[in-house]
Order: sequence, then structure tokens, then C-alpha cells
Amino acid sequence: MLTAVTGINWGDEGKGRVIDLLAEHADIVARYQGGNNAGHTVVTEQGKFILNLLPSGILHPDVTCVLGAGMVIDLDHLAGEMDAIEERGITVDEESYKTLMEKQRATAREATARNVGDVAWVEDVLKGVKGGEDFVGYESLTAESEILGIVYEGERVEAIGEGDAAQIVLTRTPFYAEMGGQVGDHGQLTCGEAVFTVTDTQKTKAGKYLHYGEVTKGSFSVDGQVTGGPAYYIRAAFKGKFGKFLATFFSVALILALGFMGNMVQSNSIGDAFHNAFAVNRVVVGVVIAVLAAFIFLGGVKRIAAVTEKLVPIMALFYIIGCVIILVMNASAIPNAFVQIFTLAFQPQAIAGGVAGVTVQQAMRYGVARGLFSNEAGLGSTPHAHALAKVKQPQDQGALAIIGVFVDTFVILTLTALVLITSGLIPEGMTGTALTQAAFSLTFGSFGKVFIAICMLFFAFSTILGWYFFGQVNFNALFGSKYTKVYSLIVVLFILIGSSLKVDLVWALADFFNGLMAVPNLLALLALSGVVAGIARNKKD
Repeated sequence: MLTAVTGINWGDEGKGRVIDLLAEHADIVARYQGGNNAGHTVVTEQGKFILNLLPSGILHPDVTCVLGAGMVIDLDHLAGEMDAIEERGITVDEESYKTLMEKQRATAREATARNVGDVAWVEDVLKGVKGGEDFVGYESLTAESEILGIVYEGERVEAIGEGDAAQIVLTRTPFYAEMGGQVGDHGQLTCGEAVFTVTDTQKTKAGKYLHYGEVTKGSFSVDGQVTGGPAYYIRAAFKGKFGKFLATFFSVALILALGFMGNMVQSNSIGDAFHNAFAVNRVVVGVVIAVLAAFIFLGGVKRIAAVTEKLVPIMALFYIIGCVIILVMNASAIPNAFVQIFTLAFQPQAIAGGVAGVTVQQAMRYGVARGLFSNEAGLGSTPHAHALAKVKQPQDQGALAIIGVFVDTFVILTLTALVLITSGLIPEGMTGTALTQAAFSLTFGSFGKVFIAICMLFFAFSTILGWYFFGQVNFNALFGSKYTKVYSLIVVLFILIGSSLKVDLVWALADFFNGLMAVPNLLALLALSGVVAGIARNKKD
């Protein structure tokens, strides 16, 4: 739920100025309520209270301008108060009234024509958005509301992030729109810690209230769900067309790398594991995984979170216990395993091969590729998940993200590497899931293949759900949420196709697009490093 709060002390015009001045006199403020003619009501029905505050002399239009919601009130509205005015010894400057009234009428005509012309283009952009005409500003300066539509750089989008200037339409608003010579209200929209500073309010021909402004903190989305990730902070790091290009490039690369190609890798791994363990046709496994994934995808982010938060701890604990059991039983081979790791990394033959442009080059290529694919550090994928977290300080979530990389790389992968090396099966030429299942089978027998198949189901399927969500955030940023089902269908098809493809082709495609998406993300991280350091020191930007 979003809270809209109109400004009070932001100028000499508009409703805010009226309330600011009348606030000095509680008896009048208490009566400042009513219908569309609230300003006139103050004068005609409560004129005696107002006149009691006025000194004797000339009743100048500037005075009634304050009492008339920022507008000059026609003398006809003071007809019932003339006796009281004369008793106070106050005379009316009729010539000034006539001059200002004519000026006000001209301003109103110009403003009406200008407003319709200025915001006419928004009608097409917001086509299909229902609501946005509910104004509650006469009753209250605040309102609980929800976002119906967001316009960013002339296009309808699902979410905006810090630094983005946009127009927002709400289900209900206390912001008075510019019309009849009166300026539009200013103020803030807040949702949790996120802040959108409203600098102007306009009204479309269809009656929708447009709140112009900029996100000064956090992010806003149409469905109310907190949204974040590189697609948003890249635009904060690089303004203008360059930032928009990099953000778009990142979104396209991520959708291809994780949403499509990456999920093919995961379904391929599950298909291989179950085929080796149970001799099940890979296509059948792919169909089952695709159907399960589609069911969860349709449930949205809440269903995805509900499933993954249960799967991840179970799968990690299950796998770690299995690895520890094997290493305890192969304890005598562990020292030699570490010797092999360092020897193969630094032996002269490896260096010679590097000079020839083969061994070291390939080692770096696969090392970087598999490292990115495993812990995703610097890739720009996990920020989408971390953006959903509610923490007191951003650096708290950053520390948790670092722990995730540590557990994945230094715990899970190290355990896996030691199990594979101590098995002695690496020289036999096996790779991927088949090698891991063979290594576990040396200790667990035929159950080893089953063990890895179950672990692979947990690991890979939870990754499918997470990568689907990361892709969805970026897909919505590009095309809007109304096409989300199209994206979901494409992902399901890739999951099905990936289960039966050759593993080398699937990995090559995933590695290529991973490299593409890392580039714009790393550029943004470098550009925002000063901001991150400042936040870590509890300094405001």
C-alpha cells in the first residue's frame, strides 16, 4: 500500500498556501472542508470569522485570494457579507477586483488549453488503465492508495527505480491538479522506505490525475511489489540514453542467459541425472519438470518464494552430509587431492601449455565461466532477489549476499571437487552429472546415482524457479506485466527442449550470454562504488 501526502509550505499559490495561512487560526481551519467550492464556503458561510481577523481599511483582492483557495473570489460571493464588511469600516477595491478577475479568467482559459495539450499523449500510453480519477483532496491531505500505471520516458512501464523521473497514476489521490490558473499540488508518495517526490500534478482529458516527479529513494512498481536489480541501478549510474541502452542490453542478455539458456542447462542436468539413475527417458523428465515449473510460475513471486525457501535448506544439508560421509571414508586420499590441485595449477607443463595458448587459456575460460555460472558473483542476477529483502541497512543484505557466494564456492564446490578428485575417476574422461554420479557410486553403490539425481532435482529445480523470476523482472521492465504469460510459456518450452539436448551445446550457449550480461552490470558497479562506500559508512548521498 502506498501513502500520498500533499505538500503545505511550497509556494504562494494553490491549496497548500491557503491551508498554510489558515492554519494560524484553528477556528477557521476546522471549517475548511466541504465540496468543490470549499474555498468559497470559507468566505460566504464563515465570513464573520474571517472579517474578525481583518483590520479596518481596504478589502484588497490579495486577502480574499488567500481565503479562496488561491483564486480571486468574485464580488458576488461577498454579497451576503457586505453589511459586516461595512460595519468593520472596510471598503472594497472594486477596480483591483475587476482587473484581477479578468486576469484570472484569461489564465484559466490558457491553463485549460495548455493542460489538455501537454498531457494528451498520455491517454494513448495509459490506454487500458482503469481508474485514476478519484480525488480526495478536499477531505484530506493524505490518502492510502495503489499505483495503477507508470509512465517513464514516454512509455508505460511496470516499475521505476531511484533517479527515474516519471508520471504515476494512483487509485485515489489528495493532490489537486493544475487548472483554472491554480498550480498543481506538490508532495510525496511513499511505500515503505521508497519515496517519490511529486513536483507537479496534472489532469488528463479523461480525468486521470498524473503525478509528475522523481524517485528519490528505493523503487516503485504497479503491483506494489518491491522491484530492483541492475536494470534499475544501471539507469541510476548512467543517465540518459546511454544508461537506458545499457539497462536494456542487460535485460535482454539476462532473459536469454538465465531465463532461457540457463534453464535449459538446469533441465538438462535433471534429465541426465534421472536417466542415469532410473533409465527414464530424458524427454519424459523434461515434460514433468516443465509442468511443475509452469504451475509454480502461474502462482507468481509468492509461490516461487514459498517453494524455494523450503527446497534450498533441505537440498544443501542433504548434499553436504553426503559429501562429508564420502570424504570421511576417503580421508587418506584428501592430502593427495590438495597436492593435485596445486600441482596441476602451477606445474611447468601447464605454464608451457599456456605459452602455446592452450592449457592456461582453457583453464581460465572454463574457470571464469563455471565460477560465474555457480555463484553468479558480479553477474547481476541475485540483486533481483536481494531487492525484495526488508533490512534496516542496505549493507546488511550485501553481507548476506557475500555469505551466499562463500557457501556456494568455498563449501559446496570445494566438497564436490574433493569428492571427485579422491574418487580417481577424472582421468577416465567422464564429465558433468555422469562423473558426479560415478564418484558417489564408488561409496554408496547403486544408491550413489539415486542420491545425485535427488540432489540435482533440488539444486536445479530451485535454480530454475529463481532464474525464471530474475528473467521475469527484466521482461516486465522491457515489455510490461501484461505479457508475462508469454514469457512464462517460452521458459517452459526451453525447459522442455533443454532436457534432451547435448550438454556441450547447452553450456556453450549459457556461457556466451552470461558473459554479455556481466559487462553492463560490472560497469554500473564500478560507477556506483562511491555510493556504496558512502552508504556503508552510514553517509547520505
